[in-house]
Amino acid sequence: MSEQILPKEHVSVTQLNMFLRCPRQYQHRYVEDIKKPPKWHMVTGKSGHKALEYNNIFKMAIGEPSKFSDMRDVYYSAWEESEASEEKIIFGEVKSNEAKKKGEDVLVEYYTKSKDVRKIPLQVEQELTLEIPEEDTKIFGIADVIYSDDLKDYKFSKKTPALATLFNSIQLPIYGLAHKATYGEYPKNLSFDYSIFTKVPKIATFDFTRTESFYANTYKEIIKIIKAIKMFMQAGFFNRNTNNYMCSPNDCGYWDMCRPGEKKIYYELTSKEKVL
Repeated sequence: MSEQILPKEHVSVTQLNMFLRCPRQYQHRYVEDIKKPPKWHMVTGKSGHKALEYNNIFKMAIGEPSKFSDMRDVYYSAWEESEASEEKIIFGEVKSNEAKKKGEDVLVEYYTKSKDVRKIPLQVEQELTLEIPEEDTKIFGIADVIYSDDLKDYKFSKKTPALATLFNSIQLPIYGLAHKATYGEYPKNLSFDYSIFTKVPKIATFDFTRTESFYANTYKEIIKIIKAIKMFMQAGFFNRNTNNYMCSPNDCGYWDMCRPGEKKIYYELTSKEKVL
């Protein structure tokens, strides 16, 4: 039997999440190295991250939050950089200016309502590494902000996430494990801060406290996931997960590669109201 290997020298939280969501999508992105143009909400989220990062760094240096106008300038500058660097951004039915405005609107909501606007971080964009000696690899992640009482990740989304999705996410537990490996202790709290592009923009914080047994179980699960990736690599076959929430021509950039000729059928089905 040939040696089982991973497609990359290391594993990232993003890679693990994509594999769990859909092995076929993982194959296209990380095994075949096929990149697809980002959708507008991904660029808006990336630009929003830059604005929040700027405010956190400013607070660490000055002791108080930056002006919102400065955050907004950072946001729009990040958008301009993405437009210049990407060959294409997929806007769909949303116009370019509308997409950008949605990001600004949720930043206004964050700046005026979030309790963290004035909170001073300990670390910003902190790289965290979790060694997995059992599988001779390591997992890399970046914590958006670490406070004395909280490790937080920022999310930008078109809709409010399901609580089950958040509870089952391995991202924050991995960050907690890596934090323990780096600093000798688990974070006191883990949380997601969601900026949501609804018609009326909103901010939602989801807090999670984890027990040592939960972290231990998460570590075991990580090993199983890495083993599974290696097995898929060895078999040369990655199944598609049609039950995941992103399996649609609207949400998956690899739809036409995975399900050629089925887009018309998909839209015909979704446009019909079935009466039983």
